[in-house]
Amino acid sequence: MDSHTPQTTLTGNIHGMPLACLLGFGEQGLINLATPTPKFNPKHICLVGIRSFEPEEEALLKRLNVRIIYMAEVRQRGLADVMAEAIKIATTGTVGYGLSIDIDSIDPADAPGTDVVEPGGLAGEELCQAVQVFAHDKRLIGAEIAEFDPHRDKDQKTEKLIARLVSAITLGNIALA
Repeated sequence: MDSHTPQTTLTGNIHGMPLACLLGFGEQGLINLATPTPKFNPKHICLVGIRSFEPEEEALLKRLNVRIIYMAEVRQRGLADVMAEAIKIATTGTVGYGLSIDIDSIDPADAPGTDVVEPGGLAGEELCQAVQVFAHDKRLIGAEIAEFDPHRDKDQKTEKLIARLVSAITLGNIALA
């Protein structure tokens, strides 16, 4: 969820705080970057495939009415259906949206190259298929792939998956080997 604040974090890791900061909660130096106002409206945010988090993160996001789609719901509905809902949330009343994929959201069997290894994540192949919808959506104005640690990767498995994800997002093509 990456929605901790300095008051709620157990580890002190800043990489667990970006969404909270973008929503206007946390370290003043971070939340006031560029402008002293929140950067995101919570009604335009949808988190997909959530399975590992602390109660404090969940409480903040639920209080703000951020749509959280837990991994159990992804399995029940299917990733393509969930992504369609996420796009609708992100595009209703906006001129564009961004996509952020954390490598630790993917099952470590498919993407071992991350510091936060948590079983039961998104399937790499299914994610590659699902993100192809972004390739032709002119409302997508930015994308990032985060939480990759090449030192933890095995046989470049995560690196190759990232290349396939980038290709799928930008070209609608996942044929890279």
